[in-house]
Amino acid sequence: MYNSLSTLTVDDCSFSENRASSEGGGMSSTNLSIVTVTMSRFSHNNASSYAGGLFNSLSTVELSDSEINYNVSGTYGGGIENREATFTAMNCEFSGNSTGTDGGAMASRQNSTIEMSRCRVTGNWSSRASGGITNADSTFVLSNSVISWNLAGTNGGGLTNGDSTVTVVNSVVANNISMFGGGIYNVDVVGAFSNCTIVGNSASEMGGGLLNGRSSPELTNTILWGNTAPVGPQLHDSDSTSSSVVTYSDVQGGFSGIGNIDSDPLFVASGTGDFHLGAGSPCIDAGSATALPSDSFDLDGDGDLVEPIPFDLDDNPRISGANPDMGAFE
Repeated sequence: MYNSLSTLTVDDCSFSENRASSEGGGMSSTNLSIVTVTMSRFSHNNASSYAGGLFNSLSTVELSDSEINYNVSGTYGGGIENREATFTAMNCEFSGNSTGTDGGAMASRQNSTIEMSRCRVTGNWSSRASGGITNADSTFVLSNSVISWNLAGTNGGGLTNGDSTVTVVNSVVANNISMFGGGIYNVDVVGAFSNCTIVGNSASEMGGGLLNGRSSPELTNTILWGNTAPVGPQLHDSDSTSSSVVTYSDVQGGFSGIGNIDSDPLFVASGTGDFHLGAGSPCIDAGSATALPSDSFDLDGDGDLVEPIPFDLDDNPRISGANPDMGAFE
């Protein structure tokens, strides 16, 4: 499907086994199009160049309650590519997508604005950067989501950010693999990570959980545990201009900062992917309430976008005790 200068609503549709010689194997939206997609599936589509599933350029696209699965592109964005686009995803699944370059699930660049909430990005692959999601020269906000089991050939197994502003809240980044930055790779980034669980990621060179180059992200109420790499298994600032600011977080091996601890978080069953906190976890009530970000997605539907985010990853109240817990789950 090709949309140009269009306003379009797509509901409960399936786009499968389509092929494009350039971009947008399933759908291409360009030239100031406004597209709303709900309860739809994009699967097994292929683009020789960009975006196996959906290509969005100079357009506004909203995607909800939909699946982007097993799409393939020759270059950027196995599932989706956004280029100078505004893109929102709510309650969506991205799995099994692949690309020959960057962004197995999704690639966003050229001043795109991306907001995602309650999404799962799992089992995607790229030959170069970010098996999951890559952002370049863009603004990216992710909340209440899971990025797991993605594979990248070079950097950012789960998430790669370059020259971008990045906010990640109430999310799990787990079991992703790459050479540099197994979980997350940042270069020239302004970043904030709050109430995240970054666990079990692996880098063959450096930065198992998180790798920063020319970046000094803020991490608050976050758990970095069980990540592996020869250099900087949990978090690695790779140059003199990078200096992560970490507070009220649990970092294996320790990290200087107010409220930080170095204690086994006692996950319920990390081996099977259950990263809820078990009884007696030192991360319970150990976070900072003042560090909670605003509810920009209006997760509780009360119209208040500036209140502290009200829910955890399970949609339970974000604060159930004296203070919020560290990590994605309360």
